Amino acid sequence: MYEVEINRNKCRGCGACIKTSQILILDDDNLVAIEGGFIDSDNIASKVIKSLYEVETAASICPEDCFIIYDDDTGDEIEIERNSLI
Repeated sequence: MYEVEINRNKCRGCGACIKTSQILILDDDNLVAIEGGFIDSDNIASKVIKSLYEVETAASICPEDCFIIYDDDTGDEIEIERNSLI
């Protein structure tokens, strides 16, 4: 299991990430959110997911580097290769 955190304060609403993930959406504020996830008072969207596959590509192409993914068992941050130059 993995915990995904998205810093919505850094998100510019370009939508690149939602094109590669079925669990990501742009909300009414035109910021990324996670379907069935939680948004805290610091504007961080989060959710525990089963497979890294669900967000790995989205995280790698985010031009603002909004995503942090943790291994839920160890708490260690998962290194994501960043591929964005948007």
